[in-house]
Parts: sequence; C-alpha cells; structure tokens
Amino acid sequence: MILLDTHLLVWLYEDPEKLVPMAVRRRLDQELLALSPFVRLELQYLYEVERISVPSQVIVDEMTSRLELTHTDPPWRWCARPPRHSTGPGTRSTGSSPPRPSLPGPR
Repeated sequence: MILLDTHLLVWLYEDPEKLVPMAVRRRLDQELLALSPFVRLELQYLYEVERISVPSQVIVDEMTSRLELTHTDPPWRWCARPPRHSTGPGTRSTGSSPPRPSLPGPR
C-alpha cells in the first residue's frame, strides 16, 4: 500500500503524464493506493489560500474513482516518520528504522 501525499495527488489530478515520472506511474499502477485525511485537509487549505483552483472534495472524489483509492486514517506518527533508507543524493539517511505496521483497511 502506498499512502499518497498531497503533491503527488495534485500532480496526478492535473497532468500525470507531464508531472509524474513514468517509473513512478508504473509503481502506482502495481500497488494499492491510500489517502489520509491529512491530504484532504491540506488540499482544502491550498484551495482556501488560492494555491489550487479546485476544492478538496472535487479532487478527492475524482481521484478516488480514477485511482480506486482506499481512504485510511493512519496515526499521525506514521505520516511523520522519516524514510527507512536513503534513496539517493539529497535524501537524509536515518539509519535503520523499525518495520512499519500495515495500514488499516478501507472504511
């Protein structure tokens, strides 16, 4: 399961072929995709401060249908946890992290 962040959801909504690399799109096609309430909240904030022009609910509804998103409510500490490993230059290495528990299923 991949927990989508706000930027990726907006890019997928706007123009995935232009904004999301092919390797990322392929990976997303292979995994179950999930969305947390944090993303919905941030989308609404971005709409209210006029950084995006579409309300949160419109984006979430369309992308839920288009990507068959699962809605989940992970504990906040899962969303704030650093990555388990470095993925290249510019990423921070945090050493070894405990294994992540599975996210709860659809509601």
